[in-house]
Amino acid sequence: MNNRVLFETLNSDTTQVEELELETFFDTTSQSGIGKLEDFTDALQSDSALQSAENIEDIGSINEQVPEYLYYEENEKMVNEIFLNTVAVGIDTLTDDQKEFIETMALSCPSVNGIAVFKARPFYTMIIDSLTYFNDSLCSAVSEQKRSEEKVRIINCYPNPTSKNTLVDLGDIAEQETEMVIYDFLGREQQRLQISAGIQFYQLQFDAKPPGIYCIQLLRNNVPFASCNLVLMQ
Repeated sequence: MNNRVLFETLNSDTTQVEELELETFFDTTSQSGIGKLEDFTDALQSDSALQSAENIEDIGSINEQVPEYLYYEENEKMVNEIFLNTVAVGIDTLTDDQKEFIETMALSCPSVNGIAVFKARPFYTMIIDSLTYFNDSLCSAVSEQKRSEEKVRIINCYPNPTSKNTLVDLGDIAEQETEMVIYDFLGREQQRLQISAGIQFYQLQFDAKPPGIYCIQLLRNNVPFASCNLVLMQ
């Protein structure tokens, strides 16, 4: 268990801090980059987090407290900043500098660049929407990225971006019963649905969800086989 996982575990159940005699570790980490990124995540989980410019500015201030000399944390801080400056305020395009950074992160090895890699990949679909990532190749001496539909098939959502609802085109997937799972920008499961066989178009309602990037995954036997990244605007 690395320091971040340990801190997140203790932060979710602080009774363990004293029981395990980890007060010094917990207090020190709370003020470090790991702690500030956890504060950012907690702030973003609030239902009203992105409902006003003031709230977004406050969340941005938390993100700014992440030290710049910590490589993993700095990468994640920059992805967070891009999120707050684009999707969170209703912008569905990236600047050239943002595209360059997102592409660098998305096509890199998670062991090299940290959690920022996984956070950057939904953004990369705003540039290229049919890329499958092979981490074994990305983390080898010779990196290799492949466009493929063999592992996870790309499905379409209309409209995308959207401000309210979207229609998921299941195509020939509709021939069998399918499970649909929706994840938010932080990788948290938001909704799980059973889609009956024979339904080609399924309407998802997002009017009660905050703006952000959502991943819609289709599963059979708990294995993802198709997905779509949706940008929800204000």
